[in-house]
Amino acid sequence: MPTHYITIGNTPGYGTHIEAPQWEEFIDRVDGLLAPNTYAPDQRKRITLHGKWASRDLEYTNLCWCIEIEGDGLRNYIEYQLKHLATYYGQESIVFATAQVAFIEGEKAESKL
Repeated sequence: MPTHYITIGNTPGYGTHIEAPQWEEFIDRVDGLLAPNTYAPDQRKRITLHGKWASRDLEYTNLCWCIEIEGDGLRNYIEYQLKHLATYYGQESIVFATAQVAFIEGEKAESKL
């Protein structure tokens, strides 16, 4: 399954900024949508959540989720729901990036730790 990154942002001066209560609600709604084992209503495909992180103390306020989506139907459902969340919260966009994943392996030597 491909790896996807979904990112939402709320930095003043960049796009549409929403107040803290709405931002937290927006985070919760995206979080719920991308929860592990989420299913599209008409499918038995699922989401695998690999991680979620925030950049709240940096110049840009963002949250990012790393997920795998089982099946194109569920991917379409997620994209559809994200579009509606962006509209509802007045956001210009939500990033949905599909990654080319490469695993970088360490040498087969004994660990130095």
